[in-house]
Amino acid sequence: MKAGQRKDPAGLPISDTTILIGTVISGKAYVNQEHTGVFSEYRVAVSEILKPDAETVISVRDQITTWRPGGSLQFRFRHVKHFIIAGRGFPEVGTQYLFFLRRADRQVKDYAISTAFSIKDRVVSPLDDEHNQTSFDGMRVLDFLDKLRQEIAVSQDGGIE
Repeated sequence: MKAGQRKDPAGLPISDTTILIGTVISGKAYVNQEHTGVFSEYRVAVSEILKPDAETVISVRDQITTWRPGGSLQFRFRHVKHFIIAGRGFPEVGTQYLFFLRRADRQVKDYAISTAFSIKDRVVSPLDDEHNQTSFDGMRVLDFLDKLRQEIAVSQDGGIE
């Protein structure tokens, strides 16, 4: 963080992220090229952009690729092995989320999921079990979006305390 820069609010990683609402349309787990780890890749249909990527244009109705470490792999004879990180969840196909995304490598166009909040029955629920996100669990979507938009505006105004 730069001197004088305002910290992100607890549970909302606004700095250096792209923030959007989208629906997960597919997901699949893979072993990485080095065969040392597992990651899950998701296709997301974008429905709203709250904070755009500073370097790449994303538009409503675009489909983007996102990913997260871990996942479940099916091996021969229907054996399934789960690779999970404690406290970190995985998006469900067919569900709408508010995503906080990062580009770990600017040469790669896929986005790492920093965190996300599902949007179901007009309330949000955190994807991850981090203690600073539980205060948002069950919050009305409109209230959550109002708070988030205010925080984004403050961060875009320089975020200086």
